[in-house]
Amino acid sequence: MIKKVSFFFFAVLFIVLTSCDNSSDKNIKVIEEAEMIELLADLHFIDVAGKQSVIPLNSNNYTKQKEMLYVLKERGVSKSFFDASLKYYAANPKLFNEMYEQVINRLNERQAGVEQQKVKAINAEQDSIKLQKK
Repeated sequence: MIKKVSFFFFAVLFIVLTSCDNSSDKNIKVIEEAEMIELLADLHFIDVAGKQSVIPLNSNNYTKQKEMLYVLKERGVSKSFFDASLKYYAANPKLFNEMYEQVINRLNERQAGVEQQKVKAINAEQDSIKLQKK
């Protein structure tokens, strides 16, 4: 599920960003790769949460957008700086693809962690029921 959402988001993002003017100035200040990977993972996580109704949405996705801006603010990154960095990385598809492989890995790790928490909660509930029956 996460891979499908990420691929779709990446495809749309790639089309939008490559249709813009892509200067290859190496002196452009951008978000470091590792930080950008974490930001992208966080933003995709929020996107998926919105699509699965974990984050309540209204007709214009205001709440999801607010959450995304909050993530950027917490990391000390302005939306314009994030957008410029995204455009910079998208101008180099090979690097951007490598970065997105890491983003997908992060999302898969988070998903596995959530699944483990669900299993632990179910086991704890079953243990509680067993104790009540004794």
